[in-house]
Amino acid sequence: MPIPRRSRVICDNSHVVSILPIRSKYWHNRARDDRFRRERKWKTWPIELPDFEQFRNKTKDDFSPDEVRSQMKRSGVAPANPWNEREIYQPCTMSTIEPYSPPEDEKSTSLMDKFKTPVTGGKAFIKQRRALSTIRDFEGDEFDLTNFARSSKELYIRAHDLLVAEDTDKIFDYVTEHCWPLMAAGLKKHTIIWKYLDDIEEPTAVHVRTGEVTSKGNTYAQITVRFHSKQIMAVYDRHGRLILGSPTDVKEVLEYIVFEKYLANEYGLWRIHDRIRVSDDVPEPIQTRVRLPN
Repeated sequence: MPIPRRSRVICDNSHVVSILPIRSKYWHNRARDDRFRRERKWKTWPIELPDFEQFRNKTKDDFSPDEVRSQMKRSGVAPANPWNEREIYQPCTMSTIEPYSPPEDEKSTSLMDKFKTPVTGGKAFIKQRRALSTIRDFEGDEFDLTNFARSSKELYIRAHDLLVAEDTDKIFDYVTEHCWPLMAAGLKKHTIIWKYLDDIEEPTAVHVRTGEVTSKGNTYAQITVRFHSKQIMAVYDRHGRLILGSPTDVKEVLEYIVFEKYLANEYGLWRIHDRIRVSDDVPEPIQTRVRLPN
């Protein structure tokens, strides 16, 4: 009979052999190295299990608010907010703040027009000065309407160049989300030729307004600039047929462009927001061609 490795053999006078096991220093469920004994102890963490019988016998409505609060505090769970709110970001307004009304005839000499001008002009002047003061609170005292009108020409040309190139990624640096659907309406699968040739008159800022949306301090600014220029525009359909304008005829264009900036946003930009049509400016309808069934 084989003798176990860790055992002691005892022989007495009666020739009885007793094999006694010796208690080993190392058990089968213990590590043989006594080093790092404390670290091995840290491998196990006591966990306080919840009282499942308590939750099984009671429903959610049976607990009082104090019991729920104490249980969540004991478990280290942050209480849920009782309100349901989501963050929103409104990069632009959805309309024009007090739209500018262009004169029906800039060379009008009506007596009634001359009589109304001092009254309405005084109110508009006060509103414009207040709006300009609000803009300078965000932009700085060096902000000037004359310099802005000159720089707005570059924004105007760049926005239309990107519209012709159909670059929908960069165009939102020059056009607001409100203006883009208005500019791109009816131009899908069309080819556009547009050129800005020259100024008949220097761009002029004619209208300034500011407004707060949703909450106080959430300020937007709008400046209306008058453009009187010479342009070329032609629109071709997907088959290459001319449906609007002419690639050679030069036209005089008088329009009022509204530029907007989100002043409360530190990284806000001046962008084209809307266009105010002159009373006699009626857009030409784009001719659509369809194939008639046999």
